[in-house]
Amino acid sequence: MKASLAFAAAGVALTFGLGAAVSIAQTAMDGANAPIAAPIIAEQDDESYLDAPQTPGDWVYDQERGESLALYQSTAPRPVFTIRCSAGVVSLGRASSAGQSQTGGQTDQSQESASRLLSISTETVKASLDTYPVAGPEAILVADLDANDPLLDAMAITKGRFAVEVEGEETLYLPAWVEVSRVIEDCR
Repeated sequence: MKASLAFAAAGVALTFGLGAAVSIAQTAMDGANAPIAAPIIAEQDDESYLDAPQTPGDWVYDQERGESLALYQSTAPRPVFTIRCSAGVVSLGRASSAGQSQTGGQTDQSQESASRLLSISTETVKASLDTYPVAGPEAILVADLDANDPLLDAMAITKGRFAVEVEGEETLYLPAWVEVSRVIEDCR
């Protein structure tokens, strides 16, 4: 008796399954002559830093002479962004193209000495910071923050990445990896 019920249930299931398949196939054939809409390709909007492509590279953590450093290195020979902790101060350094025009090995100091705003965008905070240039063979713009500045927490806990903007430079879209948090915590 149990075997006959099982066969009957299987027959009913097979009947409904075949009926549904035939119905779907008929619908597909009826629509075969219908025009196919062209796919809509939306241009990527980089208005939101979360949607913009991440700047190629990786974070590297380092400690030297009592300082903690998180260096974001891409294909360039120098880091494009640096987070440095020294004596309770966190310095954010952005490599700059200013001062890169060289004449006979001399750096153009008039461009290098210009201070510009460094803007950081996170999920919860957008801040603009005054920078100062650091003398050396590479042009770097630096902004200093107190180790307990809320912007640092926002950078460490943002939705996967934060943006770094400096007027006249390419915007950096950097991942909020553990190296960022480690330098901030080393400073507290």
